[in-house]
Amino acid sequence: MDDVIERPIATPGPTPSRCSLDGLDLTWDDRVLAPRPWTQLHSRWATELAASLEPGPLLELCCGVGHTGLLAVRDSGRAGALVDANPVACHHARRNARCAGLAGSVRVIEHRIDGGPVPGVPFEIPLVMADPPYLRTSDLDQHRTDPSSAVDGGDDGLELVRTVLRTASFHLSPDGVCLLQVRGRRQADLVARRLREDWQDIPLVASEVRQLDDDRAIQLLRPTGSQALIGAVGPG
Repeated sequence: MDDVIERPIATPGPTPSRCSLDGLDLTWDDRVLAPRPWTQLHSRWATELAASLEPGPLLELCCGVGHTGLLAVRDSGRAGALVDANPVACHHARRNARCAGLAGSVRVIEHRIDGGPVPGVPFEIPLVMADPPYLRTSDLDQHRTDPSSAVDGGDDGLELVRTVLRTASFHLSPDGVCLLQVRGRRQADLVARRLREDWQDIPLVASEVRQLDDDRAIQLLRPTGSQALIGAVGPG
């Protein structure tokens, strides 16, 4: 269970940077990915969906400093579990939760996502959010100011996406939803095709895409047996 111990950072790091995002005061430093303003749209869609989902907490995978999940927790009124492999990111996420008055509603878990369930996180979760690294390794030169561990998605940009979706599928309730941030509609289409043709171990179906800008999009996925999918197809 060492992976999920919520341990503090042993030594102080660089001077934190600060910003406010949709009324949420945040800190981070250059060892983690800085909060991006477009992630607010991820949180807003999550909050919109949460209003009609069954009761239960939300789960965010690859949470970074927590801003996306914290906004969704704040605005939906649900509890949340935020997961990241980076202990520095988890440190800032806990601090940001406390500053937002959400420490009682949020658990930050340090855990390297490996495609299996996250220890200590319940199953049957109605809403999973994820923002995994999705850049191709060959494109990292264009993002030199970002920590490579936070943006490197492997040769095709989908290595961590596949792992994260497999973990999400373990935790989603039958009629739950997963919101995945991807690199634009082209990558969203590729994820949908891989789910249909190659990733047979992941029982999810891509359902809808909202474009944030030319380089970023949010993709909604549902479990294969979801009533929403059955209703969309219709009888027979």
